[in-house]
Amino acid sequence: MTMERRTVASCAVFALIFGVAMPSSAWSETLRGTFASPGMAIVVQFDRCDDNTDTICGTLVWSWEGEDELSVPFGTVIAPALRQTDRGWEGHLTDPDSGRMFRGTVVRAGRDQLILRGCAGPFCTTERWYSLASIQTVIENLRGRDR
Repeated sequence: MTMERRTVASCAVFALIFGVAMPSSAWSETLRGTFASPGMAIVVQFDRCDDNTDTICGTLVWSWEGEDELSVPFGTVIAPALRQTDRGWEGHLTDPDSGRMFRGTVVRAGRDQLILRGCAGPFCTTERWYSLASIQTVIENLRGRDR
C-alpha cells in the first residue's frame, strides 16, 4: 500500500474511533448497513452482534487495496460490541492496516450517512461516510444520463 493510501486509510480508521455529539437518538437506533469511507478505502458492514442484540458490530467487508495489504482478513469484526450512548455508538475499532485497537464512537447523521471524527494525539479529522446503497443510487442515476 502506498504511503498516501495508507495515510488515507489510517485517517478513515481514526475517524471511526473517536466520537462527536449525537444529533438524534432515533438515528443511532438504526446503526445498520454497509458504509464506505471516503475514497472507498474500506467498507464496513454494521449490524447487530451475533451474541448480543443490544450491541452493534462492524465487519470489514472490502478494502480498495485488497485483503493482502491488511493486518486483518475480510470478515473480521473490526468494531466489536458498540454500545448505544447519548453520544452515539461507543466501543472499540481495530485499524485494518496495523491491527491495533482503539476506543471510539460512530454517529449516525442521516439515513445514508455517518459522520466520523477522529483524533490521534493533537491530530483530528472528520469524515462523512456514505452507505453503499446511496452510492449505488448515484451510479444508476449517472448511467441513466449516458443512455
